[in-house]
Amino acid sequence: MDLYEYQGKELFARFGIPVSEGKLASTPEEARTVAEELGGQVVVKAQVLTGGRGKAGGIKLADSPEEAAQRAEEILGLDIRGHVVGKVWVEKASDIAKEYYLSITFDRGEKKPLLMLTTEGGVDIEEVAERSPDALARLHVDPLIGFQPFQARWLCFTAGVGDPDEQKQVIGLVGHLYEAFVGADAMLCEINPLIVTPEGEVKALDSKFTVDDNALFRHPDIAEMRDLDAGEGQGHPLQHLRRDHPLRRGCARDPRGARPDDDRSPPRRSTRRNECGGRARDARRGRAAEPLRRGDHALSGRARRRARGGESARRSPRVKNRRVSVWDERAEAYRESQEHREGWDLDLIVEWAAGAGTALDVASGGGHVARRLREAGVDVVSSDPAPGMRPDLVCAAENLPFADGSFDVVACRLAAHHFQDVATGVREMARVASDLVLVVDNLRMGDADEEANRLRDPSHVRNYSEEEWHALFVGTGLDVEEARTLERRIELEPWLDRTGCTGEDAARVRELVADRVEGGKLRLDRIALKGRKS
Repeated sequence: MDLYEYQGKELFARFGIPVSEGKLASTPEEARTVAEELGGQVVVKAQVLTGGRGKAGGIKLADSPEEAAQRAEEILGLDIRGHVVGKVWVEKASDIAKEYYLSITFDRGEKKPLLMLTTEGGVDIEEVAERSPDALARLHVDPLIGFQPFQARWLCFTAGVGDPDEQKQVIGLVGHLYEAFVGADAMLCEINPLIVTPEGEVKALDSKFTVDDNALFRHPDIAEMRDLDAGEGQGHPLQHLRRDHPLRRGCARDPRGARPDDDRSPPRRSTRRNECGGRARDARRGRAAEPLRRGDHALSGRARRRARGGESARRSPRVKNRRVSVWDERAEAYRESQEHREGWDLDLIVEWAAGAGTALDVASGGGHVARRLREAGVDVVSSDPAPGMRPDLVCAAENLPFADGSFDVVACRLAAHHFQDVATGVREMARVASDLVLVVDNLRMGDADEEANRLRDPSHVRNYSEEEWHALFVGTGLDVEEARTLERRIELEPWLDRTGCTGEDAARVRELVADRVEGGKLRLDRIALKGRKS
C-alpha cells in the first residue's frame, strides 16, 4: 500500500526522522489558514500517488496566506497522470544548500533490504543510476543480523558525504530510516530529496512510503491511512509482477521493452525495486516427470482439424488470437452461467483457502472464484488470457508475470483443460504461490469424451486422469494434501449452447456422450486437488 507524502512524513517523524512542519488542506480556505499558522513562505504540494508532480504544476511556492489559497485553488482538481488532486500539503518552505537521495527498499532478487545513498538527489534515481552509477552507494542488510552503524558510515564514505557534521546526521538518519522500514513492515522508504539547509541541518523534504499489504493487520493505524478512492497504488495487482516483467514499466514500445521516458508515468514502487541491483533468477522450479500435452491420438481427423487448424496452427499467433477472441465473445455467458456460479467445488476452494490473505485466480473466466474468495475476505488478483473476461491482468497461465511466492493461494477452476501446456501452467502456479495451489477440473472419461469436448469447443485441449493430475502436482514439487472426485450433472443443451455448438456437430456430440446423459443432464466427473508447497 502506497502512502501519500504527508502520511509518509507522519511515519518518518514517528521514527525520529526530521521533516518540515506542515498541515493538510482540502480547500483553498484551509490552505490559507494553515499558511497563516505556519507564517512566512510556504510550499503547496499536491497529494497524489504518482510522480511528476512538479512538472505537472502540482508543487508551488506561496509568499503569503492569500497566495497559498490561490495556489491551492490552482492545484486542487488538477489531473496529474490520471490522479485527480483532492488535497494539498502546506508546509514551511526550506532553503536548500545540498540535495541527497536516501532510500531503503526490499530487494526481491537478494531477499534482503537494500540501502541506497547518493549526493545527487532531487532527480529520478534511475537517471542517476544510468548517468553516474558509481555515485550511487548500495548496501544490502542481512535481516538475521540487522542494521549496523558501520553500514551507515560505509554508505556515507562511498557516496562521498564529506562534511563531518553532515556525516553524523546522515548516519543517524539512516538508522532511523531502517527502524521505520522494519517497524512499519515497509517495502519502500524513500527520501528524495534529503536536503542540507544553509545552516547545516539535514532533513527529509519528501517521502515515498510503501507498506506491505500483508502486514497491515499488525498496524491498524497505518491500515486506516488507506485511501479507498485512490485505486491504483494502494493494493494494485501489478505490485506482484516480476521485477523483470515489462508490465512493471508499461507496455513495450521501444526495443528495450519500456516506454520512452516522456511517455512513462514515474511509478512509486516498481521502478525502485527494479533498481535494486539484484541478479536475475530463474523463475522455474522444477519440471513434471513427463510433460502432458494434448492427446491428439484420441482425435478423429475431423476433430483434430477443427481443434487445431492444422499442425502449424498450434504455434500460430493468429490461432491464439482467434482463441482469445472466442472467449471474449463467450464471456457474458460464462459470467451468467449457473453451472459456473455455484457448485461443491467452488465451496471447497473457499474452504481450503480459509485463512489466506492473498490469492491469484488463474484463468478466472467468469470470475466466480475471485468473487467467492473476496466475499470470504481474501485479497484476490484475477488473471485470464481473454480481456473480455475482465480480469485484473491479461496473461496466460503458462507465463504468469508475478514474482515467486507472491500469493498465499493460487486457484484454478475448470480451466486447465484449455491450457496449451498444462505442465508449464501448473509449474507457474506453484512458482507464484507461497503456500497452496488449488485446482478443479473435469476428469478424462475416454477418447469419445475427448472428441465430444473438442467438437463442442475447439479451444478444449485435453482432460486428464486422476493419476495424471497427481503426477503433475508431484512433478512440480507440490504435496497433494487432499484430492476429491465427485460427479456433477449439468443440463446438456445449455452446455452445448454456451459454445455455439449446433447442427451436425451438436448431433455428433450428443451421440458421443449418450451413455452419460440421463433426463437431459450430462454427467461430468471432476477432481479437486489441494497441493501444498514442500
